[in-house]
Amino acid sequence: MAALPPPTCPTCRAELDLRHDDGFDAWICPDGHGLAFTLSEAYERLQDDEIHDIWRAAQAPDAPRSTRGCPMCTQVMVAVACESVTLDVCAVDEVLWFDAGELDRLPVDVPDAPPSAEEAARLAQITEDFGEALEAGWDAEEAQTLTGRLARRLLPTQDSATT
Repeated sequence: MAALPPPTCPTCRAELDLRHDDGFDAWICPDGHGLAFTLSEAYERLQDDEIHDIWRAAQAPDAPRSTRGCPMCTQVMVAVACESVTLDVCAVDEVLWFDAGELDRLPVDVPDAPPSAEEAARLAQITEDFGEALEAGWDAEEAQTLTGRLARRLLPTQDSATT
């Protein structure tokens, strides 16, 4: 199995450093040009509605092209306006690029309120009724994302773990 190339800064092409900060993982440019993180990681730092708006805009057929290549795959990203910044987003790898200081201009995620007793009961019923089908769908969807592809390369599958 071929090793994946390390992510690189879309500004200077330096190899990005992976940093862990209290449950939030991001790739940082060593020369200070900015940082990148995956769409799933965005839920640790951004508001849910902002993430949904960013993703919807990134997938729009008329999304304006960025001038930068994705840190992961080097394909040209799209430019997405969010609050007071314009982000570069790779819809293929689900990666968001923030120039230096841009992330600090966005509000930090506020935790969602826990579900009410009624909502929790409905979720439990849905899980009981459709759990296996939901899990299969999630597995199939995960296989299409950068994070999922990386996890499949790094983590043993259930079948290989038992053999």
